[in-house]
Amino acid sequence: MTGTGPVEPHEPAADSHPRAPHPTDIVGTDSPRSYDCWTALPPRRRRLLLAGLVTAAAAASTLLLPRPERPAPAPPDPCPAPST
Repeated sequence: MTGTGPVEPHEPAADSHPRAPHPTDIVGTDSPRSYDCWTALPPRRRRLLLAGLVTAAAAASTLLLPRPERPAPAPPDPCPAPST
């Protein structure tokens, strides 16, 4: 087997073997989505995580904002004023 080509379909007859992979180990199974994990959290933890994310985003945006440039100091006079 070279590793290229389509994924082979799952064979139910292979489940009778004691070393058969668990059904969740099969490629293409439906794993939990991030939204499902988010909704499984208690409301208090969701609020805390959301507040932390908003705070982190605000801190990162203030650090990444360009700072105003300071005006360059005026160059010194090349020579003093004439005495006459």
